[in-house]
Amino acid sequence: MGDVLEAGVREIKDLLIGGRLDRVQQIDRYSYLLNLYSLGENWQLLVSLKKSAPRFHLLFDVLHKSYLFTSAETDIMKKYCVGRRINGLMLERQSVELVFPQVSVAFNFLSCNFTITDRTGSLIYRTASSVRGREAVQRIPLEKSALKVVPSLSLNRSLSQEFFSDRQQLMRNMLIRLLRTEQRKQKRLGEKLARERDEMAQKDKYKLFGELIKYNLASVPKGKSAVLLRDFEGREVRVALNPALDPKENMSAYFRKYRKLKKREEIIGERIAEQERKLGMVKSLMDELERPGRIDLRQPAGTILGSIEDGALGRRVLRRIRDLSEGKRGEQSRTGFLKCDSRSGKGILVGRNARENDELTLRIARGNDLWFHAESVPGSHVILKYEKVGQFLEEDIEDAAQLALHFSALRREGNGNIIYTRRKYVNKPKGASAGVVVYRNEKSRWVSLDSELVSRLLARAE
Repeated sequence: MGDVLEAGVREIKDLLIGGRLDRVQQIDRYSYLLNLYSLGENWQLLVSLKKSAPRFHLLFDVLHKSYLFTSAETDIMKKYCVGRRINGLMLERQSVELVFPQVSVAFNFLSCNFTITDRTGSLIYRTASSVRGREAVQRIPLEKSALKVVPSLSLNRSLSQEFFSDRQQLMRNMLIRLLRTEQRKQKRLGEKLARERDEMAQKDKYKLFGELIKYNLASVPKGKSAVLLRDFEGREVRVALNPALDPKENMSAYFRKYRKLKKREEIIGERIAEQERKLGMVKSLMDELERPGRIDLRQPAGTILGSIEDGALGRRVLRRIRDLSEGKRGEQSRTGFLKCDSRSGKGILVGRNARENDELTLRIARGNDLWFHAESVPGSHVILKYEKVGQFLEEDIEDAAQLALHFSALRREGNGNIIYTRRKYVNKPKGASAGVVVYRNEKSRWVSLDSELVSRLLARAE
């Protein structure tokens, strides 16, 4: 936990012991915000179980609610702890334990989880651990002193300021990366639109080629790649042909291309103007983010966006801010998914419930990953990760299919049909409930459960 953090815990022991827990929320996947009432005031206690940055101290600025969320974990803590007073505080080298009248909540910074136990020490709840292992060390009970006033809390104030500074820098870096990606996207679109605009100048040529073929239809050979025809002023014009098409089809192809370009010409100017507007907007926001104090976590997340809040770009940025708040920064930041390797070493991810199935399939998985599911019955989404070097082996597909069968309603029957397809062919219908998706281009295989193989795969799972 570290000497500084331990000193911070000791500094606030008088405030914690006897304090009432009123609310529990999350800031990200590993960080919890506990609202306390103690010594006649409201306090916010930050507990972060991040391996790289453990924290247990007060916050002296108020995070806006748009950066906070609730989860199954906060609901459990609410059920057993909210509305109750903290009777005691236990300190270990790698954990802090809050003792309530009926239960104790231990925040373990080594295993990056928290546990709730009853008065007999029996386990009630434990969050998933990202790191395994436990140190057997002495538990030190901290006692409330005779002080009747709140101490200076200088160390906690310093840690609070450091947290807000780090968090705002993290938010700034994330937004800059996102905006740079958007900038590159808009520049590529601009180049594409410029090429299309140049092609518009050729539309009359395509119309001429179509008319020349039309008036010389009988003399245009079939199966040739080009033909010389005279235009209406008597000049010879070389007209390219598609050898696979007959003369009439070549004529129709030129007229279709002419009509398509003429139609696009009416909107190409608007699209170029819109692209330039968005590019300027991105540049303006990037400049804004360089200003000190532009990101204020006490204000709603949308205030960062300014004028682009209501646009498609604004919605993407807001969604990314929410993802950052909830720890959705890719599979490496998640502990909920079951992770294991196939026999050849390829990564396999398994969702454990409907919400995780959505997150795994729609956010974590990439287009060329393979998606597996038991056909027509409830079950886990299973993702077999794609690697640029090497193809999916038969044993990779078999391993993922075995896990899809094992984590489905077909497990009791011991066999069943497993479908699989590329992730890019899986989509979620609008308004569908959690875990529900539609798919296409799927393959299927009949799988009989191999309990020994599944056990070997799960033995190395995280």
